[in-house]
Amino acid sequence: VTSVAITPSEAAEETLVLSAGWDNKVKAFKLLDGSHVADMEAHTGPVNSVVVSPDGTVAASAGKDGKVCLWKLTGEDKFTVSHTFDCGDHTINALAFCPTRFWLAAATNKGVIVFDLPAEAAVAEFDVAEPVDAEVEEVKRFTPAAASIAWSQDGAKLFVGCADNTIRTFRCSQ
Repeated sequence: VTSVAITPSEAAEETLVLSAGWDNKVKAFKLLDGSHVADMEAHTGPVNSVVVSPDGTVAASAGKDGKVCLWKLTGEDKFTVSHTFDCGDHTINALAFCPTRFWLAAATNKGVIVFDLPAEAAVAEFDVAEPVDAEVEEVKRFTPAAASIAWSQDGAKLFVGCADNTIRTFRCSQ
């Protein structure tokens, strides 16, 4: 298991625990008794992250296949994919829903991508690369992987944990 998320619910019997794993699946379990409810299959590689929207209606999963899958968590078509974002050759390491907008941020091996879910489009990409020291003749930039990601409570900033032991901060505005 690479990631776990819990759906927000006032009724304990409706609360789900979602898990992501190396078996290319997102699995759903009932919180109360741990019983298996569904296997959600759409990925072609290991799934690194699963998160649930603040309102509990949507889950998002992503991983080594470079795809972000949005899953319906309510209605008759519960546990089906409502939309997929293809991020190409980006391995996606972590996801985070914005607390104030229906946006989703993806931490990838190449940076950060922010998706506007109602528009079904990427609205921003952030490069987490640092320029190489000026005294070094090499022109290449070192790009650490974005390994983890979190929004500020007001949704105005993204905090990105990078593989070079740094945390980078990005301002987000509409």
